Amino acid sequence: MPEVHFCKNNLSKGVDKLIDRIENEYTDVSVRIESCIEFCNDCALRPIAITNGFILQDDTVEGLYNQIKEEL
Repeated sequence: MPEVHFCKNNLSKGVDKLIDRIENEYTDVSVRIESCIEFCNDCALRPIAITNGFILQDDTVEGLYNQIKEEL
């Protein structure tokens, strides 16, 4: 099962809505909210996720969603 990990501290960047979108559109994907994904400098600046072991980040939530979609 594909996995997408998010940092709980990144939710304020709009990632919370992205999580809902992924859970609704990809029912076969495991979405996890972690207390930390250990990329604090990047996480503080922009939306970030770890998808199937790859670190994905973008300046916008929509851009991050598109990257996640490509990995899935």
